[in-house]
Parts: sequence; structure tokens; C-alpha cells
Amino acid sequence: MNSLRDMLIYGIGIFVLKGLGFIMMPIVTRMLTQVEYGELNFLVSIASMMSLFLTLGLGDILFRFASSQVKEDNDAVMRQCFRLSLLCAMTFLCLALPLSGLILTWLPVSLGLFDLQLLLISLSLSSLLTVPYCYFRMTHRALPFMFFSMAQGCLQTLLSISLLVSGYGVTGMMLSSAISSSTVAIAVLIYFRTQLQGQRAAFSLEHYRYIAFIVCSGIFVYCLNGAENWLVVIHLGKQQLAIFFAAGQFGLMISIAFEPFRMWWYARRFQVHETDPQQGAKYAVLGVQIGMLLAGSMLFMAPILMDVMLPESYRESISLIPWMCLIMALRFHSELLNIG
Repeated sequence: MNSLRDMLIYGIGIFVLKGLGFIMMPIVTRMLTQVEYGELNFLVSIASMMSLFLTLGLGDILFRFASSQVKEDNDAVMRQCFRLSLLCAMTFLCLALPLSGLILTWLPVSLGLFDLQLLLISLSLSSLLTVPYCYFRMTHRALPFMFFSMAQGCLQTLLSISLLVSGYGVTGMMLSSAISSSTVAIAVLIYFRTQLQGQRAAFSLEHYRYIAFIVCSGIFVYCLNGAENWLVVIHLGKQQLAIFFAAGQFGLMISIAFEPFRMWWYARRFQVHETDPQQGAKYAVLGVQIGMLLAGSMLFMAPILMDVMLPESYRESISLIPWMCLIMALRFHSELLNIG
């Protein structure tokens, strides 16, 4: 019962944090032009790529090396993970903000300088939440996770709608992300401050090698699911990227629907596999079956939802839905059956 309760709580938190973006699609696609929506989603694609290097796979490190029976050892690993996260975020922000004008010249399409700077700030602050959120999951503290996720999702949604109505467009969306990320990051760190005090673990070559492997695998995953946005915007432009990304949002909803199981299982999979490998294999197969069911359901529901949610100019994206569902099904297999 506790497992089902935790999965439900995680589901509520993740839906509010990420699912509200899907619900806002009818508003955003009508208040932004297709070119502006394509620009917004190219910024999101840049964020996905940069987050691979900002988070350093520290959540996976925490799950992998903080699974002992001694709480003090686990807390020491968590503190070292957060120290690395803070160091990486501050270094990134100090380097990226002064060089943001140069970064713009490297991009294949034109973007607003202030929009990019807001994105960099939002990314840095959001990366600081990785370790506390993973620690909440690892220690079965689903309620704080849900509370802070809901706070961030609701605040960002309200700010986004207000700024869109006020005519701020893409800049308003970026500003709402930066404000909500900074507010929640400060709140989480205040709440989490006592856990951050104490001895830190000394990471060995094994830990840093694991980080390198996680980052490299994340890059390959991004190449398979994310880098195509760059190809679309380079060869077809922002308008076609908007159509492509609209279809991608339906694929993202499959992932969000699966997130409660993922968050519950990933936080304890190493412990289960060490104590009962057969039981661990059963949970992994169960996850694949749930993922396949969700992908199949979206394949039938997406055309109906698109008719209701999107303007007529986005109907072209319906032809991409089967491919999005197939990609998600393959992703579930690779994630769940690769224990790591």
C-alpha cells in the first residue's frame, strides 16, 4: 500500500510540474505565432542538451552509491553530490552569462539575447534541485517532493498565462521559468539545509568514471531523442519545428504518465536487485508492460486530443504521432531492462 501511495503522490507532483505545460498547449499555440512557438521549443531543446552537463547524472550517482544500510554513509554521499551540483551550476552561470552573446552566434537560428540569458539562469537554478529531489525519493519522502513540484508548476503556469496575456510572448515564458525556478530553489534549499550540514563522502575514481559514463549515455539518448529538433530547425525552420514539437508533446505525456512508476522504482532498483534479483527483474518487466500500454493508449487518443486542443494550422503533426509512440516504447525497453 505504501508503494501505491508513493506512486500516487509522485504522479500528482509530476503532473502539476510537467503536465500543466501540456494543458497549456491550447493557450500557448493560440497566443504565439508558429514561428514564436518554434523559437520557444528550440530554447527548450537547448535546455535539454545543457542539462545533461549541468546535472552530471548526480541523481543516478546518489541512487547507485547511497544504497547502503547505514544512513550516515548515504547522507555523506548526498552532500558530496550536492557540492558537485552547486559547483557545476555556479561555474556554468559565471561562464555562460558573459558569453551569451557569443553563444547566440553559434546557433543556427536567431534568438533573443535576453531570452537566452533567462534560460541559462533557469537551468542553473533548476539543476540545484536534482539532488534534493532524488534524496526525497530515496528516503521515501514523497510529500515534500509533491509540494515543491506543485508549487513550481503552479507558479510557472500562472506567471506564463499572465505574461502571455500581457503580450510578452516568448520572453514572458522564459521569465516565468526563471522566476519559478529561483523561487522554488531557494525554498527547497531552506527546507533542506539541515541535511546539507555534516561530513561529505570522498569520491574515488570509480564515482567520477560512473559520472562520465552517465553523461555519455545521456548524450547518446539525446542524439536519439532530442537532437532531431536541431535538424528540423536548421533545414525546415522554426515554423516546422513548432509542428514537430506539438507532436512531441503527446509523446512527452506518455513519459509523464509513466513517471510515478519510474520515480518509485528507480530510487530503489539497486537495493532490490542486490537483495532479490528475481523480484527486481519482475518489476523491470512490469514497467515495460505499463509503458507499452501507455504508448498504445496515446496512439489512439492523440488524434482526438489534437482536434480539441490545437489550431487547424497544427493538424499536420498528427502524422508524427505513431513515430513518437514507437520511440517512447523503445525508450522504456532500453531504460528499464538496462539496470546499470
